[in-house]
Amino acid sequence: MVFPLVLIIVNESVISFDLYRLVWESSLIDNLLNFAGTPKGLLLLQQTGKMNECVAYMNERYNKKLQVLFELLFDCLCVRVFAVASATFISVRDQMVKIKRNAR
Repeated sequence: MVFPLVLIIVNESVISFDLYRLVWESSLIDNLLNFAGTPKGLLLLQQTGKMNECVAYMNERYNKKLQVLFELLFDCLCVRVFAVASATFISVRDQMVKIKRNAR
């Protein structure tokens, strides 16, 4: 569905309708997921037949969070490996310099 470009004034700032709709959708989904954590919310999801969609969406969000977490861990691991490797290189270089000095 394509929406025409509509500008909306919110708190004295102009934003596009698409951005405004995206913010509202995200906020509503978060609120619905919070509501789904209550007994009444679960009952409503079951009665409307939207339980599978809700679980699929929650799983998608969880997988995205895991992906971000793994990326952060990988980045930290790479930084640590490079730091250790460079420190080792410097240490070996210093030892080689000492050996050359003692050989003279």
